[in-house]
Amino acid sequence: LAVETVLEAPKTVRTVIAREVDSELMAPGYEIHCGRTEPVGKVEPFLSVEGELVGLRSADDRVIGSYVHGLFLDDRFRVAMLQRLGLPVAGGLSYADSIDETLDALASALGEHLDLDAMFA
Repeated sequence: LAVETVLEAPKTVRTVIAREVDSELMAPGYEIHCGRTEPVGKVEPFLSVEGELVGLRSADDRVIGSYVHGLFLDDRFRVAMLQRLGLPVAGGLSYADSIDETLDALASALGEHLDLDAMFA
């Protein structure tokens, strides 16, 4: 992105609901940054939080950047972004379900292959 970021206090850390500037698409996330970012070339607005611009995209719409993290954990936001890129989207994929399944499988593998009693002692 044609931007310049200057690091400065204070550090911003907060949960937010981000809104794509040119649509009604919204997603929860968390904003985290320390400083300010200014355009130094051709960029377009991408995301806002409570009317404040927190994300930009390149003029050719090939690069996006934002202070908001975790946007792609939201199923609707992720699917909309992938579809906009013309990528195939698997139907019914739920982040919440898949993360629980993955963590359960990891816990089972750890329990099977590690001596947890010894580790906790």
